[in-house]
Amino acid sequence: MSVRELREVKAALRAEREARELAEARAEKAEDDYGLMCDTLEAVRAQPPRTEYVADPNVSERLRKYEERYGDIDELGRTAFATNTQDLTASVMSFSRAVRDFAKRYAYMAQYSSAIVTLDPLTAREYTEAVSALRDLVSVFPNGQYARTDVIDADYNIIEGEY
Repeated sequence: MSVRELREVKAALRAEREARELAEARAEKAEDDYGLMCDTLEAVRAQPPRTEYVADPNVSERLRKYEERYGDIDELGRTAFATNTQDLTASVMSFSRAVRDFAKRYAYMAQYSSAIVTLDPLTAREYTEAVSALRDLVSVFPNGQYARTDVIDADYNIIEGEY
């Protein structure tokens, strides 16, 4: 083997050794990076989720308008117990007025029910759910046959009291 061939073999071996060392260094770095990522991922998973409340002015404004129109939403969960005939009568009269007002306000929508369900899916779903909830509510009330009298108008007073 000549000197020149020997130099070529040594150069090839040196290049191979350098390539191997570079590959080993890269593999070691990749393993370190993988371990670091695993540790970071475990640390992130161990932390409780961070939730930050950001007030939405549109929602706040809608809630304010709703409460102006329909009253405080805190009243929705309260249950009223009629303790005597007078309280029950007042509750029935208040209920009757609210139902009649509701009927006056939304009776026309029955004519548009076929058009409403063809609107965008969200509106159609909301309409269907509202009508279903109304049917569920109506089904709770007995359909009694009581003596009917013609009432032209009645003076309703909504009684507000302690529940």
